[in-house]
Amino acid sequence: MAVGVPPNPIGSYAINGFLPDKEALWKYPAISDGWFRIHNTIRAEMGKFRAMLVRVSQETVMQDWQIDALKTYWKGHFALVHSHHWHEENLFNPMLKERVELPAKLEKDHEQILKLMNGVDDEVAKISSGAGSTLQPVLKAFDKYAPDMKNHLTEEENICVPLMRAYFEPKPVGEKVEKIMKKMPKIEMGSFVHHQGSQAEFQKFMAQEGVPFFVWYLEFKKCRTMYREKMETLVQRVLTGVQPANTSKKELADAINFDPSMSWKVA
Repeated sequence: MAVGVPPNPIGSYAINGFLPDKEALWKYPAISDGWFRIHNTIRAEMGKFRAMLVRVSQETVMQDWQIDALKTYWKGHFALVHSHHWHEENLFNPMLKERVELPAKLEKDHEQILKLMNGVDDEVAKISSGAGSTLQPVLKAFDKYAPDMKNHLTEEENICVPLMRAYFEPKPVGEKVEKIMKKMPKIEMGSFVHHQGSQAEFQKFMAQEGVPFFVWYLEFKKCRTMYREKMETLVQRVLTGVQPANTSKKELADAINFDPSMSWKVA
């Protein structure tokens, strides 16, 4: 996955006399930016939720535990997206607007995405067990939401990330990342950590952001375990029909590798 470029020359976004002359100050590739990494977390959760829907839809009669798993996982994804949008709208977008003319469409898209997510939420709430129950309304609503979300994520990566790196030094951006990491709900942080693929990969991100190595043991490992216990085990059980014995990668292999074409490892 490579970072794209804005549709217009990067200098054309400038306001207030600022210049796009900061890119050389960034010591890691754009794809390693936290914006990319949280987007990949959202992409992974979308893929897993749809895989769960498809698997349960193959059942003649849905079981209560399957319904609970779908509702719980969707609730977690819904919360993660809301948190991410809040971070953009209240931290990063205002910062960008100090130096660039940020396309209004990017924030406007959040309204449409929320509308589509609410549509999924409504259908998920209606899921019930018993003969005649179906997940087709949920799949239909989700398949309206997912393409719009994926397009929006890519558009932000092609516009916001290059603009941030061109117009801002790493330090003020890093301060906002630090603020997010300190206040992010533990299960959402756990999803973020888990979907980096490995402890080693997440520790690369920690080093990149200046986070001391020992915080892995004090905080992030616990968050990852919480996410796996509460969410990834649901995916594993739905896909296989077997409750995982623990939260090891071996026990969660089907959930983790739900789509072999997807890789979240940052080069």
